[in-house]
Amino acid sequence: MQKPHATRSILPFAKRRLLNALILSGLCSSAFADGHLLAVGGMLKASNKPVYDKLIELAGGAEKARIAIMPTASGSLSSSKRFQAELVALGIPAEQISIVAIDKQNYLTSMNDPAAVKPLTEASAVWFVGGDQARLAKALLQADGSPSLAMQAISALYQKGGVIAGTSAGASILGASMPTAYGVVMDTLDFGVASRADQRGTALLKGAGLFKAGIIDQHLDQIEETSSGRAARMASYLVGQTPAKGFGLDTNTAI
Repeated sequence: MQKPHATRSILPFAKRRLLNALILSGLCSSAFADGHLLAVGGMLKASNKPVYDKLIELAGGAEKARIAIMPTASGSLSSSKRFQAELVALGIPAEQISIVAIDKQNYLTSMNDPAAVKPLTEASAVWFVGGDQARLAKALLQADGSPSLAMQAISALYQKGGVIAGTSAGASILGASMPTAYGVVMDTLDFGVASRADQRGTALLKGAGLFKAGIIDQHLDQIEETSSGRAARMASYLVGQTPAKGFGLDTNTAI
């Protein structure tokens, strides 16, 4: 196995500035494997070309890239179709981009359907759209915690050097643990860390486990009532974690 190298696996990009991410603790380069991870803090703009360019580059270039879009976290296919159109505008042939048939309606059965999973086995990159990371986790991990067929395909792609990327919920899912809130973010200061996803506060759910350096959170720069306070929330749920490291990303930025 190639010796891990932090600058190969985790790269900073942003439209406004190179990187605006809250890193509560340092990054250990030994936490990475042979593949590439790209985590976006949400609300990625089409004008943020450095992020798109890096995704395409790591996926093999516009001529060779085969990108599978996972729509599972979203309530509709609109964000997947929009991302597909943005990739086509950047030079990737439409036939090299697929929207995986594992969606909000069918994920509990399609996550283990070989036909639905096939695009993941043929991809050089996977992109998770934003939405409900708890639903996305249920599509990747079965009730007993074992990987679904979809998760097995994603892990295999990563192990052979592919790109696993996502925005918002699609960023948080990359870690071994991921935060999900029932109610507003600031509930965590009143109710603490919840034991279940349907309780007030923030629950830490099992994620894909590809990013091993800590927990990824997103939308840290948002000031709306339902989203503000994520830095304080992160401080709350990091207590007792091993490693106790959080990576908080602003919107339209990526690592």
